[in-house]
Amino acid sequence: MAAGASVEIEPEFSATREKAGQFLVTNDSAIADGYKIYVCGPNGKPALGVPAQQAVVIEDRDKFKILAASDNGGAASYIVGQIFGGKIDVG
Repeated sequence: MAAGASVEIEPEFSATREKAGQFLVTNDSAIADGYKIYVCGPNGKPALGVPAQQAVVIEDRDKFKILAASDNGGAASYIVGQIFGGKIDVG
């Protein structure tokens, strides 16, 4: 994801089409790069920073955005998985 770019995540991206509320959001960028991504709040502004090689679990039943920090020197890599009954489905 290019610096300053964002992507919208919908709770129903899984093949099962269930409305699960838990997501694992991982910044898969190399630690040496230091790229940061943010999970945005309902107002669209960065709310939770996710440093390189770190992950957070969030609970949300609505769409949410992931934003690449505007000062990243390159493209950040990320992985989003939706949690169903303790199992992660990566869409």
